[in-house]
Amino acid sequence: MAAYIQSLLFEPNNMSSKDVIDDIREIMLSADFKKKYRKEENPVEEVSIIEEVAVEEEKEELREEYLKPYQKDTLFWCLYIAKNGYDEYKEIRYNYGSKQLEIQKKMSEQLKRNMVLLKNVNIRITKATGQEILSDLLTETRKTGMYVLYGYAICYEMNLILLHPSGEYYLEIFSDQDVEEVPMYILQKDERETYSIREKEVSLEEYKEIQEKKYRLESHLRPLKAVSNYKAEELNEVGRAVGIDINSKKRTKAELYEEITKKIQWY
Repeated sequence: MAAYIQSLLFEPNNMSSKDVIDDIREIMLSADFKKKYRKEENPVEEVSIIEEVAVEEEKEELREEYLKPYQKDTLFWCLYIAKNGYDEYKEIRYNYGSKQLEIQKKMSEQLKRNMVLLKNVNIRITKATGQEILSDLLTETRKTGMYVLYGYAICYEMNLILLHPSGEYYLEIFSDQDVEEVPMYILQKDERETYSIREKEVSLEEYKEIQEKKYRLESHLRPLKAVSNYKAEELNEVGRAVGIDINSKKRTKAELYEEITKKIQWY
């Protein structure tokens, strides 16, 4: 360093300004130098920032996965999103109640002309229940009834899977048994009985996985068939499937049936 300083003092004509700058560039307090110094000084901080960004991106993906309407009748607006898309849903900025009643009236008229289609759903709909569905569609309500869902499924030409809050059981609301041809959507119910929906359709592979890993309830009113439909071993299999320890204590067939029903009931 002393020789270098001496050359600057006594032999200035032998050096150019460019040479000087190049020689001392590594120790200059430049923007690049400060950036490098900060990285070396706080490597952990930089990693933590990257991790935070990754977490936020993951949260964003989860928010995009399931969408929860903020109106009280979350079930109705979940179906609206399934039919029309989330972007169109966001365009409705006021008079949600009027919009909902308008849609319900149109649907009532459509369903009234096609009541025979109620025979295609995956549960038995009596004539009286069909009239109840029509009546509910013409009434301003804060909560869409479960039977009305079959009317929506028919008019919107879709199948629905409703997940129990536990995530272990599910209901099928099918307008048609042809699962390969009819679009299918999945809704998640929470402990407060509000719903969110995944905008993306359920693929056939996803549906098969749900069938394999989760237990399908018979209906929202009766999660199981009548007890007379099960042999003792069949009921034991159902108990194991829904997470009941069959060997923990002795139970009669009726007691086990009641215990299973209480655990997996929809409401």
